[in-house]
Amino acid sequence: MSCALVSLNALCEIINSDGNIRTVPIVDFFTGVKTTVLQKDEFLRSVLIPTNSNGIEPVSGFIKIGNRNSMEIALVSLAFHITHDDKGVINNAGISIGSVAKTIMLAESASAFLKGKNINQLSVDDTNQFANLILNYANPISDIRASAWYRKQVLWNISKSIF
Repeated sequence: MSCALVSLNALCEIINSDGNIRTVPIVDFFTGVKTTVLQKDEFLRSVLIPTNSNGIEPVSGFIKIGNRNSMEIALVSLAFHITHDDKGVINNAGISIGSVAKTIMLAESASAFLKGKNINQLSVDDTNQFANLILNYANPISDIRASAWYRKQVLWNISKSIF
């Protein structure tokens, strides 16, 4: 869920024991493994998701690769939310990746790369360049569940598969 919320550029509303509220982009909310920006007297009050204002159905999805469907822990995950105009020209994109770095990463350069391109006319070169831009954000570890090499290969493949 967190990876999808990052791709949507969601905001976290945090409230403290005095009733003071602060807003933090969700991409900044997570600071490491099982750590967040929450201080001792704070809790997450709400998550705010921006709405799609142009009325055209966005292209969104979440891809989770894991050892078993029943497991919550992903080996690799990728979330995307792409909006476009009525001609298919991409005007906004949010791409996030999970389980391949210390925290969930918003792949800003990959998102920027898509802006202005036609979602229906992306070439093989475009999808390869897009996948390479996503890999720039990945710094996976090798552990008992998967090697770093495997995680990068899977991320490369699922990055190209969204188009």
